[in-house]
Amino acid sequence: MATEAPDPKTFDSWEDAFQYAVPAVRRMEQQLRADLDVNKDRLTSLVGASYRDLLGTAERIVDMDSNMRRAELKLGAISARCSSKTVNSMARNLSVFDGRQQALDHQKLVAASLLSLLQGCTSLIRRLLRLKAAAADVLLAAKVLVVSRHVHQTLARAADPPPPFLDALRDELAQLRQKLQHRVSRHFASLKADVPALVDAMAAFSLATSSSVADVLRRFHRVRSDSILARLQGDVGDRARMLQALRLYFRTLRHSQLIFPKRLAELLLKLKSRPLLRDGDVCAAAEISLALHRRWIPDDIHHATPWMRHDDLTRQQAEELGERWSLTTFKALLPLLRHQVSGVQGFADLLKLRMHILRLCLQQGRDLPPTLDLSPLLDDLRQVLNQRLIEMIRSKGLGWRGVHDTTAKSIDDARIKNLHDATVKGVHDARHDNGTGSTSLWDLSSTASMDLSDGAIQFRQELHDQTNGLGSGVKSVLAEYKSWVDDLEGVSKSLSSLRDQKWTDDADDVEDDESFSSFLELEKAKLNVDDPRLMETELKSTIAGALRSLEDSLAQIIPTSDAESDSGWRAVFLTRIVREMRRHLPLTSASLRSSEETVNHDDASVPSWASFGLGMVDRLHRHVAQTAMTKPLDLLTPRRQNKNSSDHRNIWTGKKSSVRARQLWEPSPTMPQADGKTLISQQQQQQQLPTQPTPTIFKFLVQLVTSMAEVGPDLWSPSAVVALKRLALARAGVIIHKQVVDHLGHLRSQGRSRPTSEGGETTGQGGSEATGGDGQDGASEEKEEDQEERKEEEEGEKADTNGDQLSDPMSSDQKIQCLFDIQLLRHILNSSTSSSASSLSPGTEGIRQSNGNTNGRIADPTTVTGGGEDGQVVDPLSQLALSLIASISESGQKQDWEQEQKEAQEQRHSSMWQQHQQQQLNKNVAEYARKTSLLFALLLPLPSSSTALT
Repeated sequence: MATEAPDPKTFDSWEDAFQYAVPAVRRMEQQLRADLDVNKDRLTSLVGASYRDLLGTAERIVDMDSNMRRAELKLGAISARCSSKTVNSMARNLSVFDGRQQALDHQKLVAASLLSLLQGCTSLIRRLLRLKAAAADVLLAAKVLVVSRHVHQTLARAADPPPPFLDALRDELAQLRQKLQHRVSRHFASLKADVPALVDAMAAFSLATSSSVADVLRRFHRVRSDSILARLQGDVGDRARMLQALRLYFRTLRHSQLIFPKRLAELLLKLKSRPLLRDGDVCAAAEISLALHRRWIPDDIHHATPWMRHDDLTRQQAEELGERWSLTTFKALLPLLRHQVSGVQGFADLLKLRMHILRLCLQQGRDLPPTLDLSPLLDDLRQVLNQRLIEMIRSKGLGWRGVHDTTAKSIDDARIKNLHDATVKGVHDARHDNGTGSTSLWDLSSTASMDLSDGAIQFRQELHDQTNGLGSGVKSVLAEYKSWVDDLEGVSKSLSSLRDQKWTDDADDVEDDESFSSFLELEKAKLNVDDPRLMETELKSTIAGALRSLEDSLAQIIPTSDAESDSGWRAVFLTRIVREMRRHLPLTSASLRSSEETVNHDDASVPSWASFGLGMVDRLHRHVAQTAMTKPLDLLTPRRQNKNSSDHRNIWTGKKSSVRARQLWEPSPTMPQADGKTLISQQQQQQQLPTQPTPTIFKFLVQLVTSMAEVGPDLWSPSAVVALKRLALARAGVIIHKQVVDHLGHLRSQGRSRPTSEGGETTGQGGSEATGGDGQDGASEEKEEDQEERKEEEEGEKADTNGDQLSDPMSSDQKIQCLFDIQLLRHILNSSTSSSASSLSPGTEGIRQSNGNTNGRIADPTTVTGGGEDGQVVDPLSQLALSLIASISESGQKQDWEQEQKEAQEQRHSSMWQQHQQQQLNKNVAEYARKTSLLFALLLPLPSSSTALT
């Protein structure tokens, strides 16, 4: 049966509804929901649009109820507390509460203001310490930093624990403090900082670090010392950095004298006498807004003043610290300065640096403290600079090694060896390309392509080079040598300018300071006299040693013997090099360069190297002369008709007893007597004398001149010609003497076994005359000469009826012709300046008497003792000529004695006539030499003023 739903109105509480069964409760729920919907609809219909007004009325009723209840409570409390004791106690407690609340609010406002002030201080310091902050800004930043330090300390004491934001501000202040010290150090190390700026920077450092005046001075000296040494530790050879370091050194001494202790102490005392927050610059800073925060700033901050000692340094202590710093810093500066100076490479740059450094020292020295002696500092600087100058002079003196290396390379080059091979084959153009031969001036193949504008400089240079034998090899050596000499002469010119350097600009100020003026005069004597003398002495010593070493190195290249295959062209090459080097000797006058005499080293005006190369001249000329003598001597060497022939023939003898060109002889003139008469025998009237040499002798002289021209006409200076003549005379004399002696000995040996011919002509004299010739034209010339000789011999055999006897194998004509040839050789190859040196007639009577008893034999020159002048070898031709004269005289006297048997007076007249013939023969020789002087021009003596190598 269905359970009836209970009536909710009978319930006392909502819990009574759940005491029934579940179905009853659900029916009750359904019934309540249905009633609610009915009531809702009913209420909606009743209230309608006034629903909100009803709600507002209800709320007001509720508020009025609450207010009435609160009023009732208060009235009740008032009535309960209306006693005077209670009222007084409550009033007292209320005032205490209000005071605590106001103090708490004020503390919060002060902390907030100080935090804002601290933030503004950091912003202001950061702005002031920009990259190029002025000293005044740095000082203001230091003041603000001190205020910030006080503010931070106040905030750190007030807040417990301090907020994290305060710790961040503390770290930022520490960074700004380091940055401020860095800016101060930059001002300390600056060259542009003046005294006021330095004083402000020093005051800023003192404020930031609470340092005393002595501490600031030590800091200033340390920063300046580090800056000076740092400037000298950069790139080596930087002149600007060296001058900046020295200028900063002297300015430090000057600034220390001007600032410490008075000026800095005065500024610090001024800062200590007034609170920092009353400073005008600090108050005017917009970042900290003091006008806004002043009422909240505590009094300890508002009246805070910096504290640092300003009276701990006296004048004497400052001078002692400055002097100690000066010595210590300069001692550390010198090695670095020496290292910097070692990097300066140009000599002129080093001299300019020397001038700037020493002038800076002298100019800054006027303002130094009296207790500091500038002289030792200048002496040390002079020593460093002079040492580097000496090193550079010595290094420039080593340039001779490059000259030697270039010379050795030119000689050892494979191309030069090929050119030498071409020279042997007769190709002189290739030999000239390297400076070891000669070409004709008219053989300028490149003339057509030369630029003849601007005075034909290129053409004239080519002519000059070919005239002096300056090939590519010689030019390369000379280019290196001239470059070296130019460097040395540039050094000399630079040193000569040291004597005229000026060291001060303000002459009037110097004259006013008598003590400094006297000091300056002493230093000028060292700088303008002593130092240039020292450098010039070192330069001369270096040049002398370098040229001595160069001469020794070149002397080692000279061939040691004539047997070497390349001795000739190597000597020619070195001769031209030495000659051109002597023309460009450093620091030597032109007269000394061209002198071939021994240099007088005792003369102060004559440098010790003026004799450079003269010691090699004799050796070089001997090798050059030997090179030129090779072909001419081959012409004098006798040749046999065939290899199996034993015939000994010479220039004057052959199958015939007559002499070539005998018909061209001229009769000897009559000899005048004391009484004006002439005494001439018939034989003497028929006596004739030759006027020209044997063809072989003529070819010998022509070939000698040709060889000289082939070797190079520029090589034949007076001393070279003298060496050639001595060598030619000695070698030719030995060959001629050997030919005559060998021929006579051979004929005597034949005379013991073979009869003479009817006409007195010795049979068996075969062979042809040695006309010689060079190795290049030998075959054709020999054939032509042999054909000519056969024709002349056939004609001579028909015409000749008086042959030589075995006791005298050479005929009288042959002896006379031989004597003429010998005298001609001695005349042309005479190396002395006297023209009578080749004459035998006036000065050889004693020798003739001592060697007169020859009995038809020719004297051996190897048996003659003694030597010529200046150690010369004795001329063998002179001995041969004397023997021939004696042989001719004896032969003539024998014939006169056997045929006519004249008296002693006629014999005396005959002897006088023979002397007259000798004189006439010498005249013929001189006349022939005069006529052929142009042909043998290279053998003629040059003016004595010419150089030994020119």
